[in-house]
Amino acid sequence: QLTSNAQLEVRLQRNPLLVLVSTDKPLYKAGQHVNFRVLSLNHKLKPHGKQILRIWIETPSGVQVQQWREVEVNQLGLVQLQFTLDKEPLLGQWKIKVQHTSSKITETRFVVKEYIPVKFEVTVDASTEIFLDSENVSWRICARYSYGEVVQGDAHVEIKLQGSRSGDQPSINNAVKLNTYSGCVDLTVGAAELGLSDPLVQPSAVQVVATVTEQGSGISHTSSVLSPIHIQRFSLHFLCSRYYKPGLPYTGNVVMKTMEGRPRPIVGEKIQICVRVRHLGQLGMRLLQCYNYTTDFSSHVVFALPEIEDPFNLQLISIIASAIDHPTKLYPSSNEVMMLQPSVTHNVKPWFSPSQSFLDVWTRDTLACSSTAVIPIYYTVPSTASETPLFFYLVISK
Repeated sequence: QLTSNAQLEVRLQRNPLLVLVSTDKPLYKAGQHVNFRVLSLNHKLKPHGKQILRIWIETPSGVQVQQWREVEVNQLGLVQLQFTLDKEPLLGQWKIKVQHTSSKITETRFVVKEYIPVKFEVTVDASTEIFLDSENVSWRICARYSYGEVVQGDAHVEIKLQGSRSGDQPSINNAVKLNTYSGCVDLTVGAAELGLSDPLVQPSAVQVVATVTEQGSGISHTSSVLSPIHIQRFSLHFLCSRYYKPGLPYTGNVVMKTMEGRPRPIVGEKIQICVRVRHLGQLGMRLLQCYNYTTDFSSHVVFALPEIEDPFNLQLISIIASAIDHPTKLYPSSNEVMMLQPSVTHNVKPWFSPSQSFLDVWTRDTLACSSTAVIPIYYTVPSTASETPLFFYLVISK
């Protein structure tokens, strides 16, 4: 059998008093206000409602610079006080001391030092393009120091509508805290709050102003971004000649871009291309045919014009490209247009030749030396020509 004896001395205190002293931040600089609280609790952790005999503040050298006597506490056992530092205070650890009874003194410390602020930058980025039929709009606010570390602090974000049809609209204000790990925060606002779905508001842009306040120092920096609001999902652009050689093949490109002019790499977007023509003696345009294409990996559509009847009497060819999966959308509450169908028109005029003779050489990419290539050459000759024309050509290297 194993027997063990131990003794422990326990001190008993009648009606012990718990005093907690805290400041609003651990670090201060010259001229700032030191805000602090004193909380007094009894042995049952309930507010201790008696007066505090004395509260005083000591410099790092132990000199008492300010004191309060017979301080009354509120019903919660709490008292809040403020002390203002001089413009040239002693640097180091300062003390706040609280004497509740003749024998009990509690203290806490705070640091005063010359603070050299580290520069940080605030960025505001819209996560996506904004359209009048968007359900939600998001922005990302980030703050980073010049050396790459994230900033700890709070952000005040003001959202202002620009170009509203009904005049100035009230700003939307949000107070958010930056993420501890990323130094960023994502802010999402609904379409109804921005007035996107209201034809009477219909803003043309949204300005977001973000002010980030660094935790501890109180230093703030501001950044803003102006995000346009689009009434069209994307834009289409023709990359082809404005002239057509009658009787010869005509090909072209349609490229899809964002409304801000950047590439929009989406594969499989359906693009319809319709061809209208007008011959000599006709007043209006006649629909020749429509073709459906899909965009490739580079957001391009390559098309070719069909064979056109009586090409030598053509006056004008009009090529219309439109996104058939994005038709024009109206506001639910009115007949006003909310979103336009992406569409573009390209007019092509025929070249003129008295002999009705045309020549076209299809160029190729850069060719390597000693390589072989087939270069198509297309031409037309009058129907009355009796012989095949003789061609002379010259190949020049660069």
